[in-house]
Amino acid sequence: MKNYWISSGLYSLLNQITQMVFNLGSMIILYRVLDKPTCSTWVLFTLIIASIEVCRTGLLQNALMTFLNTNPKSEHNSINTASLFLNISLSIVFATLLLFFSAAIGNQYKSPELATLLNIYAITTLLLSGVYQFNFIQQANLDFRGLFWSTFVRTGGLFFSILFLVFNKAHINLTTLAFVQVFAAVPAAFVAYLFARKYFALKNKIDWRWVKKLLAYGKFTFGTNMATMAFKSLDRLVIGSFPALLTQVSTYDLSIKINNLAEVPTTTLAAILFPQSARKNHEEGNSAIKFLYEKSVGVLMSLIIPIIIFILLFADVIVNLLGSSAYASAAPILRITIFFGFFMAFGVQFGTVMDASGKPKLNFWITTLGAIVNLACNYVFISWFGVIGAAYGTLLAMFLMFSIMQILLNRIFGVQLVNVFKYAFSFYGEALTRLKQFKTLQTS
Repeated sequence: MKNYWISSGLYSLLNQITQMVFNLGSMIILYRVLDKPTCSTWVLFTLIIASIEVCRTGLLQNALMTFLNTNPKSEHNSINTASLFLNISLSIVFATLLLFFSAAIGNQYKSPELATLLNIYAITTLLLSGVYQFNFIQQANLDFRGLFWSTFVRTGGLFFSILFLVFNKAHINLTTLAFVQVFAAVPAAFVAYLFARKYFALKNKIDWRWVKKLLAYGKFTFGTNMATMAFKSLDRLVIGSFPALLTQVSTYDLSIKINNLAEVPTTTLAAILFPQSARKNHEEGNSAIKFLYEKSVGVLMSLIIPIIIFILLFADVIVNLLGSSAYASAAPILRITIFFGFFMAFGVQFGTVMDASGKPKLNFWITTLGAIVNLACNYVFISWFGVIGAAYGTLLAMFLMFSIMQILLNRIFGVQLVNVFKYAFSFYGEALTRLKQFKTLQTS
């Protein structure tokens, strides 16, 4: 078990760091070489496509991981086949929707180029069906190596292409970058397959019984992920819906990109916690879920709090370093949005334990409520305060949903909020003890 947490945690952490470094690195360059309107168009594009892929993950990932971990191996081939069928079907649906609605979305944001980017991404999302399927199967088998390497190839392809264009002083065209995503998806799928092939065996026909089971489970996590992505994207999408603020989307987005630093521990732990939560709930029940939630969020708090303090102190320096002086107005926004990471840790782990304990429906309704609350808060506060109002509105929505989630966790699993902070401070104590022991060994 110890080896599982070390190995899985390492590769999952590397995967999150890889995504963060390449995505943030790409945007840092684009912040400096593109004008704000063009950069804002790219931000809106990435928000929309991220929503699509998060929805795909919601329908397939947790359902596949749960059923592979709670059913005999004799059923695994049928489960994999049903999951692959749903994955390809969903990719076709998303590609069709992109082609059909791209023009309307472009008109909404007064950007014909955005429509073109979405049309190109219709190809990418079809190719990504293989990448995600192979990665989901690996995660279900507690293997995170291929997930890391396929992510490295896919996100690194875009990053190094941008670097190549900059060093050769070539004009950076958003359409070119969208096609780079298409080409990067092919080797990423191949790499994912190489790592997943030992787990990837299919039946020669679809077992509709498993298709129905996967859909029945996944429909709520699908909706939950849609609502989650809406919650996380609404601030920038609502900003963009105000014509006078459209060019400020990239300014606000810079603060969110920096926030992702605080979210790396959260997403890393969530990725490795889910399969263990599903097994623990199946074997031990609610008491195991209570411990896993309190302990995992406690560890997250011990990591996130120092990051929050650091960014509060050096927000101006960080913004100037990553976005240049043209984005100086992002610093006061950052000092508000950095607290998103605090509430995000509680929210993400809430979703993890709810899905793992067989309560995806409750998770769906809570997350949907959060998206609605966030939309209302954002619209009101942006109308009152402008761009920074998005930060105020989202923070208020997060606090309200945090309160509701803690009440539910206490009633269902007996989770005590005070225990979370006990684990957090005990982590500091253990780290200090280890440091003293190390110093003693060094001097002896």
